[in-house]
Amino acid sequence: MKKYIILLFIFIFSLPACLLFTRCGSEGDRQIKLAPRPMGAIMQDRVKIIQIAVEEKKKIAVLDFENSSGVRDAEWLKNGLMRMLAASLVQSRQLIVMQANVVNDVLLHLDMKPGDVKNNRACQRLSSRLKAEAIVAGAYHIKDDSLTIEVKLYDGQDGELLNTFSSVAKVEDMESLSSAMAKLAWQLRIELEEKEDALPEVNRSLADVSTRSLQAYKYYLAGIEKQEQFLLPEASELFRKAIDLDSTFASAYLSLAHTMLTLGLFGQSRPILEKAVKYSEYLPERERLPILAMQAMVNGEPFKAVAIYNRAIELFPEDDEVHYQLGNYYFSVMQDYAKAIERYETTIELNPRHKLAYNQLAYAYARVG
Repeated sequence: MKKYIILLFIFIFSLPACLLFTRCGSEGDRQIKLAPRPMGAIMQDRVKIIQIAVEEKKKIAVLDFENSSGVRDAEWLKNGLMRMLAASLVQSRQLIVMQANVVNDVLLHLDMKPGDVKNNRACQRLSSRLKAEAIVAGAYHIKDDSLTIEVKLYDGQDGELLNTFSSVAKVEDMESLSSAMAKLAWQLRIELEEKEDALPEVNRSLADVSTRSLQAYKYYLAGIEKQEQFLLPEASELFRKAIDLDSTFASAYLSLAHTMLTLGLFGQSRPILEKAVKYSEYLPERERLPILAMQAMVNGEPFKAVAIYNRAIELFPEDDEVHYQLGNYYFSVMQDYAKAIERYETTIELNPRHKLAYNQLAYAYARVG
């Protein structure tokens, strides 16, 4: 029974909620009734509190890098450099680094490319839609065995270029690349953070929070792309290749475990998740806490998982994904639809483009009539 409940929770991430209801298609369930309060009303006060809690943080968007040299074999660096830079910036407790899929979704909606932010009006348009205070755009150029990386920081309000930083790394050398990206991230943090009231920081080298193997990182990025396309068997294979090259790659273990859980391979996922926990020591809390929460759920400790999610919300109240995951727990495991609605509405208030939250919120409303 415990295993069934856990699996039910896991499947909610990938299956339509309607599949969980035997009477979903009945005539009575098709009747639509007006809610006593408009959608979003339940969580307006809670979201206001969240907004107050994060108003001193700066919300920034990091865009995919441009391949200015046109070297085809280096195309992976477009997304790879962006994720490396974001992984370093997210360690700051003064910055909110927007999720890559959200940023790319808005770019697509606006019919824009990352390079378009060089135009002030285009930059303003993107910033306004993202509600970002700053935009970080980058480019890279390869010549012989040298990789020159440049990042530009734009003001979100007027689209003006605030500063430009550059660094040089060796091609096909992860240690050199990690060092170059850490330097750029530090220069950006100096520019963006308020040092007078700085919060205590825990700084890790970029290699510690990702991997020291360039090829492992390439496989990991390819796996993430397949995962986002719901090509889960292909994603699993790529994550395994990354782990074969770097047996301490925590993020690859986590992504593999999540993929296997979604596929229903419960027994096989547990040892992989244990490895993710083991090697997550150097990850920022924002990334480590969801790993610990997933482990608690897999181990049949759902209340411990909720406590960990609440801890993550306490530290990072603006993280819409944590609210969404907690809503899934209340919906699928506890069947506490009122609390699920609160979390889904919070998710949508924080990120109006969170498609899955809209989907789940609709089913939760259906369950309460």
